Amino acid sequence: MTIIFTRGIAVTFEAHLPAVSDADPTPTLTLYDADGTELLSAQALTRDTTSTTLSEFVPAGSNRIDVASASGIAVGREYLIGSSSEVAELRRVLQILGTRLLLSGPLFYDHARTATVASTRVTCAITAGTFPDAVRYGKARIAYEVSNAAQILDLQFAVSEHALTTVGRLLSHADPALLTRLSEGTDIDSIMLLARDILEMDIGAKWPVWLQRGTFVGYDIAHLWKTLELLATPDRPEHMAIYERRYEAALQKVVTQPTVDHDDDNAVSPSETATWGARTYERN
Repeated sequence: MTIIFTRGIAVTFEAHLPAVSDADPTPTLTLYDADGTELLSAQALTRDTTSTTLSEFVPAGSNRIDVASASGIAVGREYLIGSSSEVAELRRVLQILGTRLLLSGPLFYDHARTATVASTRVTCAITAGTFPDAVRYGKARIAYEVSNAAQILDLQFAVSEHALTTVGRLLSHADPALLTRLSEGTDIDSIMLLARDILEMDIGAKWPVWLQRGTFVGYDIAHLWKTLELLATPDRPEHMAIYERRYEAALQKVVTQPTVDHDDDNAVSPSETATWGARTYERN
């Protein structure tokens, strides 16, 4: 997830931790620019927690879960799914149907009945003067504890100028509200590079563990939606949510429909070649 701040505007920072954090010590937020310089130091965060359990066994590949209670569960919030003996997985809730939750993507592992579904939301105020003119993106570090064990969550952020100098295919998918809020001056190349970096990190985190080399179909489409998400204006969260959902769907296709170097000759042969919009990767 990438957090979007608007330069010169006071906003409320919000993030979802992948577990129920301890109330003491209070979670904190530190912001760094791309060079590692502190912009905000150990700002105290307000926390609220939600925790429930699965009411039914969930097989790998499912993008729906049934929970004991949906009280406190919120659309758009991320939850860590899994017991201490399982590989826990982080998913965003897209829809709530009674006690059934529709997730942002299929689960890669089985999860037992009564496995935990938990999240902590943290917030704080960010003042208008937090980001100097030279800062375009950086890292948001949240420090917290779970059962007295220190935890760190690092998130990327981008600083929006509400400006754009490039039009064309990118903007053909943008909503009118986004376009009317953009003015000249944004470094679109930096935003697109950030979107690429995020996409490639997400591919590395999500692709199947058995895949060593492969060509991924739909890379350009996923890159497009991530770029639009970074450009979306914070005062229209519904549009940011749409772009994020479309990015997650495109990313899922990228990592589940690779064309693999089956013969392990360190190349993709004609019979293995993918279609337009593909990129080739090799796992270290």
